[in-house]
Amino acid sequence: MTGNIIDNLDQEWLLRFGLNLLGVPEATEYVVKQWREDRKKPLRTYHPYFIHMLSINIFFSLVLQTQLLKNIKASHQIDLAYLYYLPFCAVFSSRDNFHVQVAPLFMHPAQQFVHGDGLKADLKRLDELYHQLPKETLEKGFYSFAPFPPDDSSYLITRLWDAYLPDWRKNSKNVVEVSQKIKEALKDRWDKCQNALPAAHQTVVNTDDLAFAQMSQRIKPMKGDYFRIAKDIVLKNHEEELKGNVKIHPPGTQFVRLMEELAHLFQDDKCANIEVTFLSNKLDDRGNKVVDDNMYVAEIRPIGVPVLNEDTRQFLKQEYERLPLLSILVLWTRYGAGKLGIMKFQPVAENEPVPNEFDYAQWEVKAIGAYLDRHSL
Repeated sequence: MTGNIIDNLDQEWLLRFGLNLLGVPEATEYVVKQWREDRKKPLRTYHPYFIHMLSINIFFSLVLQTQLLKNIKASHQIDLAYLYYLPFCAVFSSRDNFHVQVAPLFMHPAQQFVHGDGLKADLKRLDELYHQLPKETLEKGFYSFAPFPPDDSSYLITRLWDAYLPDWRKNSKNVVEVSQKIKEALKDRWDKCQNALPAAHQTVVNTDDLAFAQMSQRIKPMKGDYFRIAKDIVLKNHEEELKGNVKIHPPGTQFVRLMEELAHLFQDDKCANIEVTFLSNKLDDRGNKVVDDNMYVAEIRPIGVPVLNEDTRQFLKQEYERLPLLSILVLWTRYGAGKLGIMKFQPVAENEPVPNEFDYAQWEVKAIGAYLDRHSL
């Protein structure tokens, strides 16, 4: 019925009617003028996406009045809008009963409708499969261990890849190694971009006058239980951040400054999961420094700080004075920005140089890694 209406009504009337129905009446005269100048070509081929959206709306009006489909209500018009995406996808998935009934009617034979329950069940199988991998493998990031689906057609995802990305099996066997020369060239190009002189703020410029335009966005290193990026790369990045936020205070003032910084964090309602981590040399029963593999072992003492009151201050003071400190880390999660906050204090004693941070940098990285694990960051 919808097809008959589309194909048998006067095309100009249909064009005007459809533009008004779809909420763009202000474009009507411009669109009609263009269509006339192009010799009034059939709308199905001249404006195929317009016809797609119009067909969905006419169809909905018909089934709403006739109840040809079960349990269709006027409120389903909101769900209807999802079908506007159909021409731009190979696979459409939904658990909504309205979509289950209607979506296949507007899909090309080369497209597939996948019921959301089936997709969810298949993804659960994949999750169970990947959780069997060793922790070391998982920490390399899912782009390293799951760039392609399993070579097992019992998985729905695998069958969809076979249908729409048929070369994936061949490509999965041909891992491309990027040469060191290309890596260095990319790094050189990246450094030039990062160090380029930016255009003045709020200056109107012609894009032809720009060497390049850059948009940056920080992503969380984890998606659910999985690292997007290898864990060691994430920690290396945090290690670099750590070096840029080191605070060294005169002897006798470190703890006071620590409390001041904590007070500032608690004034920001977007900061949460605040922890203070004390790092010191681990001592044996005789008070000697513990050595492992010719290196001193650090003792890492993370302390959650849910509130900052007098009891908290006293406890932190006790831990601060209990052992000679190598480093103090303050870690927090900044909600909204979705990132980890890092601050480092390097305690120094009277008449002593600032300690060599490289002696214990690896233990700071371990402390940060443990924090990330605890708070699923």
